[in-house]
Amino acid sequence: MKDTRVRTYSAYIASVAVCTLLALALLPLAAQGATLPPPPPPPEPQIAQRAPVSGAPAELRVQFSQAWPWATVPWQGLWTAVQHQKSVGGDWYDVVGWRGGLDAVAVGADGKITGQKTWWVAGEDLGRGTYRWLVYRGEGGDLLATSAPFYLPHAAGEPVTVEVPLAP
Repeated sequence: MKDTRVRTYSAYIASVAVCTLLALALLPLAAQGATLPPPPPPPEPQIAQRAPVSGAPAELRVQFSQAWPWATVPWQGLWTAVQHQKSVGGDWYDVVGWRGGLDAVAVGADGKITGQKTWWVAGEDLGRGTYRWLVYRGEGGDLLATSAPFYLPHAAGEPVTVEVPLAP
């Protein structure tokens, strides 16, 4: 049994020695000129192709009065809706999907505060009318303001902006 262990250990030492000698023999060859091929060139930059714009934004701009009660009626609680009038002098109907809170509020260089809500108008709806924008004191709340009637944008990429003054 002792003899078997000695042979196994001797074989192990011999294999380590052979591997070490082989590595040492190949080291000068690698140092002399065994270089890796250069990396492939980077791919050509691709310029993204944009699809033509087939619609346009409709934007509400709410002009807050200087006396707006921010503590009791924060802008985040306001609710907007767009309505459509199907015939001149006819009833107004809510546009499904065009309801929601303001997107943002900004303070201009003049100190005026303006809220903004934007909806995308699909290309097939361009030029349609008549519409109006409503602003409520929260979803299901009291009506605060109604815009003048307007038409959706007439051409692709050309927004329509509707301004509504808002006082408490």
